[in-house]
Parts: sequence; structure tokens; C-alpha cells
Amino acid sequence: MNDQKNVIQFSQEDISENSLISGFAYFQFFLPLVVRYNSDYARFHANQALLLLIAYVVGGFILIIIPVIGWMLLLAYSLFLLVVDGIYMVSGLRGMTKEIPIIGKYRVINKPIGFLKDRYADVFTEKMASEEPY
Repeated sequence: MNDQKNVIQFSQEDISENSLISGFAYFQFFLPLVVRYNSDYARFHANQALLLLIAYVVGGFILIIIPVIGWMLLLAYSLFLLVVDGIYMVSGLRGMTKEIPIIGKYRVINKPIGFLKDRYADVFTEKMASEEPY
């Protein structure tokens, strides 16, 4: 079976600069969107983490509705997603970009979210212009 079909390529510079924050995306998916909003690699892992969160919420809600059997399955489902979350967190830290099977192909976050840069662009440019060179 060819596992290379769901591997996305990013520049080595982007991966090396943003691998730490991309790993932390699996704790808080929005963290790379705020800290490294221009990085495609960080945005990829933020998207994957958001998809895992959505899968956990939707699947958990469905299992809670089902009496007794669903409640027992909820524990197994939660542990499974926790393991998957850990695996992909390590992949983000190591610079790997494999999509999560089944749900990883969807793009919820597909554009740079530079709301901080756009909103405060004049403040950043004024501060940089006023600084003296070394």
C-alpha cells in the first residue's frame, strides 16, 4: 500500500522554524495560528488538530446519546483519540506532515490568519522604523 499519497511537502526552512509550535498545536489548535500565522507547516498541523477536536466532540456527543453501550464505547473512543493526538503531536515536533486517515484530507483552516498583523501593521512598522540599527 502506498502511504506517500497523503504526505504533504513543505519547505525545510518552514519545518525547522515551526516544528515546536506545530507540535503544540495538538494541545491548543489555535496557538500556531496566532504565533506563526504565515507558516504553511504550522497551519497544516493546526488544521489537523482542529479536525481531531471536531472528531472528538462529534463522536463523543453521538456516543453519549446511546445509553450504556455508548457510554462504555466513549472511554475506548477517548483513549483512541488521545493516542492519535499524541502520535501526530510527535510527528509535528519531528517535522513530519502525514495527514490523519479519513478526516485529514479536509481543510478547515486553509488561509493564513494574519489578523494580528493586519490589525496592528502600522504599530509594527512604526516601531521597526524608529529602532536604530546595531
